[in-house]
Amino acid sequence: IKKGRRGLGSIFVWATGNGGRYNDYCNCDGYITSIYTISIGAINDKGKSPWYAENCPSTLGVTYSSGQTNGPDLQIVTTDLHHKCTKEHTGTSAAAPLAAGKCRQGGVKEIA
Repeated sequence: IKKGRRGLGSIFVWATGNGGRYNDYCNCDGYITSIYTISIGAINDKGKSPWYAENCPSTLGVTYSSGQTNGPDLQIVTTDLHHKCTKEHTGTSAAAPLAAGKCRQGGVKEIA
C-alpha cells in the first residue's frame, strides 16, 4: 500500500456492485469502505443510474456501462480470455476498469 506509485502509495479501484435489484448495500463490502479504495459505480449511455445500481454512499465516481431500462442495452467492448474480445461486458465490473485507466492516464479532475 505504501510503496506504489513511486512512493505515493497504492490506490485500489473497486466496483460498487450490481445488487441494486436485491437492495444490496455496498458499504457492507470491506474493500469499498477502505481509505485506500476509490469505489466506482456505473451510469448508462443516457447518463442515468442503471437498474442494478446499489445505493452506495461510498461511491466516489461513475463511468459508462450497461443498464438501459428501455430500448437496447448497450454494453462495453473489451478483451477477453484466449486472446479474444467480448461485446458483452456489463455492470460496475465494466465501469471500474474504465475509471482505473483514466486514473492511470492522469485524466481525473476535481469537479467543483
